[in-house]
Amino acid sequence: MRTRLLPGLCLSALTVFCSCRSVPRPGEAGAAGEPLPEFFGPVTWTSTEAELRTAFPEAQVDNRDFDSQVPGALGILALEGARLPPFGDARVRLLRRGGVPTGVLVIESIDNAAQTCPEAPEEFADCAKRLEQKRQAVFESLAGPLRRRYGPASVDAHFGSDEAEGQDPRQFSLTWKVPGYTLELGTGQEPSGHAEWTVRLVAIRDLEYPFL
Repeated sequence: MRTRLLPGLCLSALTVFCSCRSVPRPGEAGAAGEPLPEFFGPVTWTSTEAELRTAFPEAQVDNRDFDSQVPGALGILALEGARLPPFGDARVRLLRRGGVPTGVLVIESIDNAAQTCPEAPEEFADCAKRLEQKRQAVFESLAGPLRRRYGPASVDAHFGSDEAEGQDPRQFSLTWKVPGYTLELGTGQEPSGHAEWTVRLVAIRDLEYPFL
């Protein structure tokens, strides 16, 4: 699926990937819904800005109309540098449409060799390789427990909005349908060719949010 972005609303590397459409609408994932995986930590469907500021005092918080009740408004509550294992200093996003419950939760680990590695070619290559190995370790530390809890995942060879043939095999996503929402774990670049690489865990229960 090709992700559709709305100008002025998307923070860096925010695009959310989703290939599954048959999940309940907001409000249908109530008490009977599957609890979120432990990797979301204190981030829940009902989290408020105040609660997340308390839970992650080290993080930078950006609230863009997240509390709006205006129909059609698109809200984002974004945290940068939230310490959340196994992601490390994570990028966290809560997405909702005005007047309905939070519909999308995003937690991701970001690395960028262009910003953090030395410029000398050999040193850069060694540093980039270490980042890749660390990224793979984070992915596997998430994928293993999720497979044990939810069973085999649907595998998508594309990541995010990249549908090009010959996709980099390092970029792919796993999807589980659980009661009340869809869970996706992916790794790659978004968009393809961008300097940032990510390991991203997403819970989705509102497919009308236009980033999907």
